[in-house]
Amino acid sequence: MKKSRRMEAFNQLLKEAKSKDFDTSEFALLQIALVLEQSNLVDHKNTPDIYADNLSRELLNLQLNADDQENVVGEIARLIAANSKNRPTLYWALGKAKPEIALPALLGLLKAQGKNLNEETAYQAAISLHALTKGDLSAEVQAKIALNDPTDLLEKWADANDDRLADLADDILDNLDS
Repeated sequence: MKKSRRMEAFNQLLKEAKSKDFDTSEFALLQIALVLEQSNLVDHKNTPDIYADNLSRELLNLQLNADDQENVVGEIARLIAANSKNRPTLYWALGKAKPEIALPALLGLLKAQGKNLNEETAYQAAISLHALTKGDLSAEVQAKIALNDPTDLLEKWADANDDRLADLADDILDNLDS
């Protein structure tokens, strides 16, 4: 199966992500996130059933390279900035791309919108930030974090009424300090 056919199927997902129908756009975003996540897996032999249960054959066999992921991250960031009804899911999906690709967009969005996010959206953004900043961070990723340091926002979130958000913000702050 040719990559062009796989990309055609993926481009259809990007169109569906912009649908006015909430359920259609949510499912498309789930699939986009799964394709991003699957593209970054080291071991493709023992993948969870969630991929096969939610992705077509074309999408299961699609591997997004860095340029493809850059384009997807740009699309997701545009949808977030457009005040999409799917903003929590969009922030969550952003965290499935490669850290060096997704972090600049995520940190820029958080700088622009972070203080105005409702708690659910902030929590989903924090999930992505946590995923993108866990483990040993490369010098490239550390430099991108330094450009839009999220520490002030994370400290605000650490004081949130939502215990999930507060605990996750604390974990992220610990990751960034280590």
